[in-house]
Amino acid sequence: MTKLEQVANGAQTPEEQLAQLRARHTAILNQPTLAQMATEKDEEIETAEHDHHHHHHRHHQHVEENEGATNSAPPAAQSKSVPAEKKDLMLSSGSYYGVLPLAVKKKPPLTAPKTNYDNSGTYCLRQSLTEEASRDFVLRSYYGQKERAMRNDTEAITSAVATGSNGMITSRRNLVKETVESLRQSYTKLSTSPKPDDDCPVLVETETKIIGEWNTRFQQCITGMNHISPHTLEPEKCAIMQQLMNLAQDFIYAATTFGKIIISELYLPVEQKTIKPRLSAGGVAGGLKYFVHNIMFKFACDDKKMYGSEEAAAKVAGHELKGCISYFNCVTRWVRDITVPLMALVDYRGFRLVAMTELPTISKATLRYGSSDGGKTVVTSDPVLNDKLKRVSQILNIRRRRVREGAYLYSPVDLEGHKGSDAQYYLVDFSRCFPPEFPDKSIPVGHLFRLLRPEFVRYYPKQLCPDACTGFIKQFKHADEFNKDIAEATQFLRETLVPNVGEELQHIVGTFTSPEQLGQFRLVQHIHRRGVNMRYLGHIRQNVQDATCRGLLLVEVLARVSTCLLKMQMRDKHEELCAVAVDQPFWYLVVSFFNVLLGNSQESHEFWNEKLVHVILYKFAGALSESETRPGALRQELDSFLPCKRANVFLVRRIENLSGIKFRKSFHEEMWHNPDKWECEMPFSFIDLKRIGERVKHMNIISFSLGYLLKSEGEALLRNHRSVFVKDEAHKLFVMALEKVPPHFSSAITFLHSL
Repeated sequence: MTKLEQVANGAQTPEEQLAQLRARHTAILNQPTLAQMATEKDEEIETAEHDHHHHHHRHHQHVEENEGATNSAPPAAQSKSVPAEKKDLMLSSGSYYGVLPLAVKKKPPLTAPKTNYDNSGTYCLRQSLTEEASRDFVLRSYYGQKERAMRNDTEAITSAVATGSNGMITSRRNLVKETVESLRQSYTKLSTSPKPDDDCPVLVETETKIIGEWNTRFQQCITGMNHISPHTLEPEKCAIMQQLMNLAQDFIYAATTFGKIIISELYLPVEQKTIKPRLSAGGVAGGLKYFVHNIMFKFACDDKKMYGSEEAAAKVAGHELKGCISYFNCVTRWVRDITVPLMALVDYRGFRLVAMTELPTISKATLRYGSSDGGKTVVTSDPVLNDKLKRVSQILNIRRRRVREGAYLYSPVDLEGHKGSDAQYYLVDFSRCFPPEFPDKSIPVGHLFRLLRPEFVRYYPKQLCPDACTGFIKQFKHADEFNKDIAEATQFLRETLVPNVGEELQHIVGTFTSPEQLGQFRLVQHIHRRGVNMRYLGHIRQNVQDATCRGLLLVEVLARVSTCLLKMQMRDKHEELCAVAVDQPFWYLVVSFFNVLLGNSQESHEFWNEKLVHVILYKFAGALSESETRPGALRQELDSFLPCKRANVFLVRRIENLSGIKFRKSFHEEMWHNPDKWECEMPFSFIDLKRIGERVKHMNIISFSLGYLLKSEGEALLRNHRSVFVKDEAHKLFVMALEKVPPHFSSAITFLHSL
């Protein structure tokens, strides 16, 4: 039974219960944000810090004079004094401020956030966007919706209480009480770790180490991270982070190098391939599998017609990476002795490859948890692994389900847990780690690729089952209850959270004063932090009235649709060339596509009016108003977004980011300053195209470890130098460190705090 289903004791009159319910809903809506609390704490200590700096030469004398008096002072007086060394420790841990020292949030204008420095080199970034802030946003939206529903349902609630059915009232009251307490704890909670029993091992590279032993190197890095505590010396922390970054860089380089070869030779005969597929490698879904350099590659394709399109198959691969990241966050911070593989996605010439490290021998005989045959047989034979996954499910807010008497699953049924030949627990198959949104009957098998965001699931007040709305739970007793929870969550996401995100975006974009600030704003990152999928871009734009914000959202919609169409054409060209491994035809295709997209020709006008509009309406419902669907209106809307047709440059840059294609810097500068270039039929030429590259999505271990190294370097500058110039340089390093923490790596933020 969940917290939502618990019923509190105590009888009250209907009027008292209704009044308390209103008061508690008001309390949750009026809770201060993390940024407000940080600002208040900063103001409280501002005077004390000022005095401390001006009277620094009297500090040690003051401490010595009070040493004898401390022993004779009453307990109340002793508790008020804070020794200097204790204050430094509190500053370094963040407890002196009452907030975590590395709270991460981009200020809406994207200017450098104001930073408070102290003698220990610690800093507090105001208006920080952490996982607590994201949770606060979701919960405020959730309880705001509940408050509005309560006003419309006052008579029904009073009637229910009058008839003795006060379970609903007490349940809601308890839920709000628990949430208020949870938020209060999250604002004051410090991420500290106990001192380890053993010394933290220093990882040293040796000449005999085989670089390709990815799993061994990864396990050593995780072991080192697990031993990090506040007592670990800074050089040891940096050594571990440096090795973690080196490992990730090596893996991504190898995955990219071999992945491009595999994709380029896709249609060559097997005997002519440089890297040959392993036809014996099984699996319910996925295409051919390749093994090279201790890395397994598999195509994210729809060979077995499970998903309905190649695009849907690519989304499933993206969900697998998200699931792997989420479990990696848990097993490196809270739940030890479970391992996940290194994973990356390589997008090249319209195809997507999933690359992951080979693990020690695993098979059906090593299966200890989950199902390897599509749910026909479910294994829960290892109580130790069951307990660990139960803890992970509590962190991710995943609801368990019973598979038989005394046996429970704490994840999707197809997540496999193995005990490898090295006696280590390994997890594989992360593609359905999070629940689906409530199915749309017009989208076949949407439950496989239209999943809820990890941020949304984690902060939603109810636990959700990842197997809900699937055939895996049809025969189980609580299937209807699980499906109903998903329906309510989907309704809340669409009707409450999405409009709130649109309103917030209008406020943020309204603070921008130049096109450069618009170009620097991380729109996708912000929407993901709020727990909203990018497939709701159309609904967000539908709830936005500000012209600048609507223009920014339109650029993102156009970029995603254009990238999808370009990838489709590249796959077709690949198949057309068949057994010929060449590159020039793809250059011609790319240049021709961009000329049709942004040129001033009859073909371009027909493309916008007859194809682009229809694809947008299909992929992003609600993205266009009725007037924007008229011939020529959509192109005019884009041109009116920014003066001098600079929206075209925005669009090109965004497509570059999504596809891996790169145009020369001089081309961007010329088009930015000379808008007349867009008036010709073919503004793009072969000399403007720099390369047709790859796009790699990975576990962001590089970003996380580099962020910590930048933070450490900045603190070292503050410890050793006091000049204003050095402080400015340190501030830049701090900001860069925070920028390196990506939105879906939220648990890494907490881990970074404890370092």
